[in-house]
Amino acid sequence: MMYVKSIQIYISVVYQCCSGLDCSEAKGFTSIHFSRVPVANTRSLNRERRILKSGRTHGDSRRTGQGLESSNTTLAERVYQQLKTDIIHGVFQPGEAMNEKVLAARYKGSRTPVREAIMRLQQEMLLRLVPQKGYFVSHLIIHELNEMYEYRAELEGFCAEVAAKRWADTALLDRLTELARTQYKTEDRNSYEHFIEADTEFHVGIARLTRNRLLVRAVTDVRCQMERIAHHVRRD
Repeated sequence: MMYVKSIQIYISVVYQCCSGLDCSEAKGFTSIHFSRVPVANTRSLNRERRILKSGRTHGDSRRTGQGLESSNTTLAERVYQQLKTDIIHGVFQPGEAMNEKVLAARYKGSRTPVREAIMRLQQEMLLRLVPQKGYFVSHLIIHELNEMYEYRAELEGFCAEVAAKRWADTALLDRLTELARTQYKTEDRNSYEHFIEADTEFHVGIARLTRNRLLVRAVTDVRCQMERIAHHVRRD
């Protein structure tokens, strides 16, 4: 696929420019790519989201006097992350309706944070709004998947190109080299989950080398769709 080819070419450039190696020595650096469909992992996505929001985190409520607001924000974030994880992992099937009351009971919160989570997940295309009916889990549609891979080809290829010019974190580059060696066994669920996590950390790590928060956010957001695909493939 052109998508895989373009990403691999740019990652070789990143590795060459960052380490001083020939591109021929950088071939192993692309081994993180799936033999099937590229995927993501929610735990890594959450970790990267916290990095993106580091400049906007809530302070100590005892010092700021915003304890109630911080608590509400924390609850809303928890509900959002848990609902997102369940959608990605297939707990809620494509086409399944979202009931605010049921979700509030499931995640031990009120309907307000559930409603906020649903709206965020609609923006991330994990949920869709049907007028007069409500929110439903989005289907995995072929033409949308094609659009997603075209988007990733441009986005992640550009990230690698920029990272090759701006990298400054040697420790992160070493970590990416380590992640590139990650493999999994088809019959081993745990190794498969570990590979998903490593794959996400690898791709988001390339974006982090750009030192551009918007690029990191864009790559982080698209990874949730990749993870959903991976879990769908695994179930099949």
